[in-house]
Amino acid sequence: MTPNLWANAGEGQVLATASTNDVSKIQAKTGPLMVGMPKGKLTTEIPEGCYAVVRGMSSIVIRPIGGRTSIRDVVFLEAGTEEPVDGVDRLEGKTVLNMRKLPACMAIRADTRPPIVGSVKFTLEGLDEPVVVNHPPYVFRGRSQARLGEGWYPVNGQFRFKVTPYSLPDGRGSPGAERLMTLLIAGSSRQQ
Repeated sequence: MTPNLWANAGEGQVLATASTNDVSKIQAKTGPLMVGMPKGKLTTEIPEGCYAVVRGMSSIVIRPIGGRTSIRDVVFLEAGTEEPVDGVDRLEGKTVLNMRKLPACMAIRADTRPPIVGSVKFTLEGLDEPVVVNHPPYVFRGRSQARLGEGWYPVNGQFRFKVTPYSLPDGRGSPGAERLMTLLIAGSSRQQ
């Protein structure tokens, strides 16, 4: 059971959360954040670069997001729904994508260790600038970009794709263990 939590984010602050069973992780993305549980009367402040682990209704523990962050999985998604694509499990090493059998507009989600990190930077060869995502789920060109017509429409060719976690927002702080992949894309009707 996930605890009933409240969080007081100041003006302009972004709050990131992740929950599994009776554990919730909460992180302030742009400065200190107050988090508490109404039943247990526990309250604490989470400084930037840290996250709180709330276990059941009994404790709140503050932990720094250290340099030991890593990318656990990289998952191919249909951009409009952000659901995994059938037939493509995980992206690792060298991955061949036959676009004739896949949705035209794609997204990529990075699952991190720990589940909440400061930010994740996606670098795709051929894009002008890397894409940095500051809160989970960490998705490259996902649902909101697809709605704006800015989704990722893969074109034929071979591309290097790098995903790097950072301990602080906006690609700042200590970089963690990155994941480097080569994407071989075929069957796309789009031109570069």
